Amino acid sequence: MLICLSGRLGSGKTLLSSQLIMSGFTRVSFADYLKILVAKTYKCDVSLLKDEGAKKEILDVPWTWDDATASRLFKLAKINYKFDIEPQIFTTRREALQYIGTDVLKKYDENFHARKLMENINSGDFVCDDLRFEDELSFIKNENTKCYHIIRPSNFNVSNHKSETSLNWSLFENIIINNKSVENLQKDFLNTIKNAEVINYKIQKYLPFLYANKTNAYYAGILSQVSQYKLKPHDTNKAFISLDKLDSYRSKFLSYEINSVFKDEDIFSSAECLNCPYIMENLKLWKPESDGIPMIIKNNDFLIKHWNDGILKGKALLL
Repeated sequence: MLICLSGRLGSGKTLLSSQLIMSGFTRVSFADYLKILVAKTYKCDVSLLKDEGAKKEILDVPWTWDDATASRLFKLAKINYKFDIEPQIFTTRREALQYIGTDVLKKYDENFHARKLMENINSGDFVCDDLRFEDELSFIKNENTKCYHIIRPSNFNVSNHKSETSLNWSLFENIIINNKSVENLQKDFLNTIKNAEVINYKIQKYLPFLYANKTNAYYAGILSQVSQYKLKPHDTNKAFISLDKLDSYRSKFLSYEINSVFKDEDIFSSAECLNCPYIMENLKLWKPESDGIPMIIKNNDFLIKHWNDGILKGKALLL
């Protein structure tokens, strides 16, 4: 059996896979071969590419990606493929892994990582905690594979790099909501994974803000100005989105308007807060980048206009 876990960085994938390893599973990774290639290409210890802390460290000397580096990597991977190399500067090991894994090797073969993973699967129980792309999900799905997506509502510090957002919860039948303490999540995991929430029958209810369209862009723009993520005072594993930047009248009016537009009276509760983990996860897609524009609408002038209109409306509500 192969169990695959998907979810954002910090959602709890490694934590839950560790629980399975303690139960006798063997860990495999889509990135195993990638890390070996990158380590050999840049002459670094592969362990530095496996350690989360080391991957995020700022490199003393940035790594460069150029024709010579690409040629070295292609030779190691036995790839006979030519395409224009776009020079890059990597300030962290994670940046190198993300770019080479996504923008280089998957450009060569979208199933490159999945093929390498399946080459290492034989009889026994395996767990993979770095399922990130839809083609990977399609490639590995069979009767001996179970795939789960993890949502951690209290994880606000997110990246919207495509390796983090190409898969979302709506593509999975099995969802794990990580809103427990580490101790309780580890203790209950085996039972939790057997009883993961099947959400297909109610997907429509949780679609607001999941996709790039003018309605989502406008209201996400408003919420970017008037809402804030908060942790519940007595249970910091549980989170919600509050409209308490607004006065009581305006927060009630906006709650009613959003619930009406999306035809769901439960998006914002009577307390003018949003605590649905699925919609909270969707809204993370609208986190602005350094230029103020969310990645989900990058280079789409039509939707950027609606986003900016929403921002103006949000600022007006604060006056």
